[in-house]
Amino acid sequence: MESLDPEPLNTEIAAKLPEKIRQRGYITVATDPIYPPYVFYADNNKDIIGMDPEIGRAIGQVLGLELRFEQVAWAGVLAGVQTHRYDMSLVSMFDTPERQKQVDFVNYYKDGSQLIVQKGNPHKINDLRDICGHNVSVLQGSTMLSQLENLQKECEKQMQISIVPSTADQVMQIQTKRAVATIANGLVVKYIAENQGISSVEILEGKAYQPGIKGMGFAKDNAQLRDAVQAAMNEVIKSGKYTAILQRWGAPADFAIQEATINGGVEIK
Repeated sequence: MESLDPEPLNTEIAAKLPEKIRQRGYITVATDPIYPPYVFYADNNKDIIGMDPEIGRAIGQVLGLELRFEQVAWAGVLAGVQTHRYDMSLVSMFDTPERQKQVDFVNYYKDGSQLIVQKGNPHKINDLRDICGHNVSVLQGSTMLSQLENLQKECEKQMQISIVPSTADQVMQIQTKRAVATIANGLVVKYIAENQGISSVEILEGKAYQPGIKGMGFAKDNAQLRDAVQAAMNEVIKSGKYTAILQRWGAPADFAIQEATINGGVEIK
């Protein structure tokens, strides 16, 4: 992906930064680059790219400094921010009340999951209830698992639920017809299918399951940096760069936010 034209430095917003970071000239960012197209390694297995890093770098341009992305295992991201090993996180993470107990979030994108079916939808799956009696797959650790287990109690015919370790495996389950449906992030599925030449899966557009809002994480005692990044994010939105970035990565227009809020996440059901 080509980089966007640099956003001019906004000195008023940059003045909000903590003096230590202004002097240092960069912000350290914890991320886990295993989630294309949101955040992942480039072909050289070195550069971290994706929609999230591009949003982050646009923020850095407003602030007049560099955002340095560092790979951190997902489970260690929030702890790394809490202990100030990293200044912030940007890792396609949902802002939830439970996570707000650990860090503060600056919100930057709405998201959710969609039903994924075999091409042509031969089993006529149009809603979650339609998967009763079928083989379905779900991502390990996903909150969708509990929702499917609750649905199972209402099904006249029981589902066979396969738990898989990655979204790529979810796609494979549909491609090989081991599952008639799965619930996954549509943008991730689209990216995997297009880059692996898979045409046997179909994303059912229109309804998002477990919708939520994603956020950049900051230590609770780092409100000055949080507020500076929030102001910079709102400048990126206002300038039109935000919309351009989302379009470049194929993100749905209705998942865009109009304003970067703080701790705007709610419980994902």
